[in-house]
Amino acid sequence: GGVLGSGAALITHTLYRMMFNAPIPEANDSFLENQDALVKLIGDKSVDVVVVAAGQPAPLISNMKPEAQKFIKLLKFDPTHPSSKLPLTVYSYSTVLASSYPNLLKEDFTTVAVGAFLVTYDYNLQFTVGHLMRFARSLCQNFPTLQAQGHPKWREVNLSLPALGPGWIYYPPTTREIRACLAKTKQKTPTRKCSAEERILGFCN
Repeated sequence: GGVLGSGAALITHTLYRMMFNAPIPEANDSFLENQDALVKLIGDKSVDVVVVAAGQPAPLISNMKPEAQKFIKLLKFDPTHPSSKLPLTVYSYSTVLASSYPNLLKEDFTTVAVGAFLVTYDYNLQFTVGHLMRFARSLCQNFPTLQAQGHPKWREVNLSLPALGPGWIYYPPTTREIRACLAKTKQKTPTRKCSAEERILGFCN
């Protein structure tokens, strides 16, 4: 389940308790680095399952050789199964792409997804508020660069302000900046009809 204090360890224990209504038995628990756990998984088999919490594609998995298919099986998550109902109040689900792990997968499948939040204190000092506003503005303005040149995970990110769960609110100063930036981006985007050639090539609809 990952080393003590890691995200993987927290996810493993939270999911297990939610799905089986009990903690992981101590005799079955382990807190190893992913590499060490994988070696035990296919070596002495003293580990049954390894939880990897990472953005897609995770180098630990994408760098595996095709021969690893004989020993490694990526477990699917069924969001429609009754045991998934409670976990989906905390987590969501996402698609693992075969293109991310061509040496292991032949088709996409569904897994558990963990949301990421940028959290701030409700600052009133204008100096600090100004820094946070500039950060939000820079994030929005440089978002295309992050998607083009950053970690592949950025390509899955949608810069928007979706509804939040109970008890969560957006920080008003940064929210205003992002909304203003998104509005400007939409205004700059030219709208024109696609040519027949572009539609045939799939460049636009």
